[in-house]
Parts: sequence; structure tokens; C-alpha cells
Amino acid sequence: MNDALSVLIADRFGSKPAAAIRIQADSLRDRLGWFAETQAGLRDEGWRIEQVEAAFALDIGGMQVRGSIDRIDYNEERGARRVLDYKTSAKATGIANAHLTKITASTAWPEHLVDVEEVVTEISSGGGKTPKLVPHRWHNLQLPLYALGLAAQSVEVDEIGYFSLGATRDAVLVSLWTGFNGEIQDSALGCAEWVVARIREPDLLPRSERIRYEAFEELKTGKVFELLDL
Repeated sequence: MNDALSVLIADRFGSKPAAAIRIQADSLRDRLGWFAETQAGLRDEGWRIEQVEAAFALDIGGMQVRGSIDRIDYNEERGARRVLDYKTSAKATGIANAHLTKITASTAWPEHLVDVEEVVTEISSGGGKTPKLVPHRWHNLQLPLYALGLAAQSVEVDEIGYFSLGATRDAVLVSLWTGFNGEIQDSALGCAEWVVARIREPDLLPRSERIRYEAFEELKTGKVFELLDL
């Protein structure tokens, strides 16, 4: 991988790349080395890469949702299959927290989500024999939709998770969504169906005052866009 990276850098930036490029390349070499060690450990556990960039199409409420799954692993000894999504943030990301927001007594609901049951699900919290079910709100459906996309192809998924390629050795690891099950998956589908139904409505107002993912952020160039009432 080091040789391939050197060839790629030379091809894109020449034989004498800028200092910033060299620093990033050294960081990338570290991450790729840690990735190789982690991948070797997964192979020792019996995991084999079954597919990469696996395409799927899922019909949700009459709308076709398409996607591409970074990686699907299969363990023949366990008869288990897992979906993995690569993440390159500096620190490993908690999967449940990346998809759900805990609902508390002080939760301030966006106006357009007040009393919308479809965006709420319950997940287990704590250990012991009788873990408590805690309500959460969906804000990201990525991995559950991946599992649903494969289910539509009659491919059973047992585990979903992230393969984090972080900035330190400890941050390069596979993290799985502990407790993910069919009920959570069905809840994600229900939320997706509600979203599609809203998209099909002619009037999308009220608009959320706080936007988690602003699609046009890079186009603002310092200016604030006002919502036009047309």
C-alpha cells in the first residue's frame, strides 16, 4: 500500500509535492498501516470481504432510493454477514449516536417533527437482565437503509457497523451497533417512508430552524440565505 500511495502522490502532485501534501501522505501511511493490522485481525477471526461498493435499490413509498455499500463481510464459520461503512474522522464514531438522538424531558423538538411518531424509536440502555428501553429520535438512516437494501435482495444482514480509520492506532477499529435488530430496522423504514411522504407534499414548511446537514453550506460564501415565501 505504501508503494501504491507513493505512485498516486507522484502522479497527482509530481516528484516534489508541497510540504502540506507530504505531511498528509505520512499521516495516510500511518492509517493504512493500522488498517492493515486491523484487517489481518479480522481475517484471523474468520471474516472475509464478500463485496465492496455493493449497489442496491430500495423502493420506499413509491420512490426508488439507491445507494452503494462500502463493504460487506461474511464469516463462514459463524454463518454471519456484516455491513461496514468506512469513516475517516480523527476519532471513532459511536454508531447508535450517529443515527439517533436521545429524547429527554428537555428535548426541544423542531416544529415539523412535533408529535411525529415515525421519527421515534426505542433502544436498550444499560446492561443487566432487564435493560431499559429509552426513546430516541432518528436523524440519520444510513446503515439501517443499507441493511434494508440488502434485505430487498434476500440477503440477510446480522451486523452493521463502521470501520473507522482514525488519526491514532486506537481509533482504527471496527465498531458494531450493539443491539441493532429487526424492530429498529423496521422503525428506520417507517421513518424513511414518512420522509418520502413529506417530500411528495407540495408544501414542505415549516422549515427546521437548525439544520444538521446543510447541503448548500459551501455556496453561501459568507451570506445568509433567507427562506423565500413564494
